[in-house]
Amino acid sequence: MDMQLKSMKKSRRMHKMYASKIIEETNILLDKELESSENREGVETDLNTNLELLNIKMKVIENFNDKISELLEDDDEICTDMNESGDFQRYILKTTIRIEKYLKQNLNESSFHIEKPASKPKYSISAKLPKLTPPKYSGDPMTFQSFWDSFDSAIHSNQVLNDISKFNYLKSLLEGNASLSIQGLAITGENYRTAIKILKERFGDEQVIISAHMDALLNIQPTQSNKVSEIRTIFDLVEIHTKNLELLNVNSEDFGPVLVSVIMSKLPKDFKLDITRKMPQGKWKIIDLMNCFREELIALYIYGKGNE
Repeated sequence: MDMQLKSMKKSRRMHKMYASKIIEETNILLDKELESSENREGVETDLNTNLELLNIKMKVIENFNDKISELLEDDDEICTDMNESGDFQRYILKTTIRIEKYLKQNLNESSFHIEKPASKPKYSISAKLPKLTPPKYSGDPMTFQSFWDSFDSAIHSNQVLNDISKFNYLKSLLEGNASLSIQGLAITGENYRTAIKILKERFGDEQVIISAHMDALLNIQPTQSNKVSEIRTIFDLVEIHTKNLELLNVNSEDFGPVLVSVIMSKLPKDFKLDITRKMPQGKWKIIDLMNCFREELIALYIYGKGNE
């Protein structure tokens, strides 16, 4: 077991080192971009790449955290490891939030400096499509913004393509409810603009996205088990959706009382009781609840309540 634990810790450390390198590069990129807007195309491409890499590394590191926690036996080691893991997760989250804020703030600006032809051709249907392929989109409001950012930079803002070509490309990327929402529109330049308006109103409206995150919080699967893995999943999902709500400028205190009840309803009885004993009297704040939530997760490891 000692060799296995040592190997896992070494692998996790290497992933953390790589994530730290990405974070350092990202901070340098963002700091330079604040001083100068030159080469914005390259900066946004690098930031999107780094965001994807950090999300992947977050999942890999979390997987190692769970496996390592199961192998640790000493209470102090468990507590130290969980605290260090939580700090590193916060380190990654701060960077991903900073990237997303930057990309959102620049959404309505010219994200890419595209070379314009000397004279715009009257017809350009035969123009080659960009090599960059945006992701498919099926109608989830929570992923609309990332889809639109990719489509806008690769297709919508491309001066070489005409609207008919753009519409054909758009339809090839839509699935499910997103595809159904514009199914009846014929392929014309005017209908392309109509399709964009429909998609933005139905899936990209800020209130729709906020509601989607709130619905996701409401639909988190509750548990009556004291297994750490199940309770930690609830914690992670709550943190992800509340962070996204913050990106949408939704103050946690605006929905705090409702969210407190939602979170507590997902947790097992004993766990809720432990949290209630530690929370101050009066109106609960989300930040206090999440801090207490994190402390109780550590307690599950230390006192063995979360044995699988």
